[in-house]
Amino acid sequence: MLTENEFYIKFNVQNLLEMDRPQNDYRFVAGCFQIDIGEAERICKQFEAAVKKLAEEYVGEKGMPPFMENKEECPIAFIGDSITSEREGFFRVIEYMLRENPAYKLMDVSVSGAKIADINDRLYERVISKKPKLAHVMIGTNDARKQNVDWAKCNTSAEEFEKDMAYLLRSLKEAGIITVVSTLPAPQNDRLGIAFDGRNWIYDQSDIRDFNRIIAGVSQDYACLLNDWVDGVDEDILSYDGVHLNARGTKLLLDSVVGKLNQALSV
Repeated sequence: MLTENEFYIKFNVQNLLEMDRPQNDYRFVAGCFQIDIGEAERICKQFEAAVKKLAEEYVGEKGMPPFMENKEECPIAFIGDSITSEREGFFRVIEYMLRENPAYKLMDVSVSGAKIADINDRLYERVISKKPKLAHVMIGTNDARKQNVDWAKCNTSAEEFEKDMAYLLRSLKEAGIITVVSTLPAPQNDRLGIAFDGRNWIYDQSDIRDFNRIIAGVSQDYACLLNDWVDGVDEDILSYDGVHLNARGTKLLLDSVVGKLNQALSV
């Protein structure tokens, strides 16, 4: 289990300030959480080492993904919440593997706690105006969450989520951006209640299924590449908090996203 400071740093909670500072700005990170700079650097480097290990294991098992050999300019926007933003997640592994290929500029358009309306609110500023060639979208986990009371409803209703997803994917399509959309893993409430004690959060598995059906349907409507990576997965892919991915889940998501990026670039 992570300490409080490790949790805040792992999931880049400082990005809520919308200041677009680099991950390795240890002084900024330390200032955000009022901790010693040395401690902030230690925590950050701990996660950096984990990403390096995951990347090396992936390349050792599967080789370098073909799309990563591309030499033509190819900006990619990664749009999402903490599952994308986190320092040990699939995006950071891809970022590490592409670190020496100047053709790729990766845009981190992910913020812990983000809902789809938050993404849409800054979509032009943070994505469309930057003119990426590709985008990866994985959003909806925070939308599907609710309070643990009988009369609770999701933070975003299924109807609103569908409208917002249609707006997001249509906007990307109209801008000529090739888009990959990933489905959502189903959180585990027993772990969630322990890790986020006092929040009174809960997920209804039927809501996650509904949101994933919406993601699949709207992706088809706007000719996006659907990455339904959770379909058929029956193993434990979640971390101790019941929401984010463990190492196994990260590897599964990474492998599926890499496959779709290969497909998107026709390699």
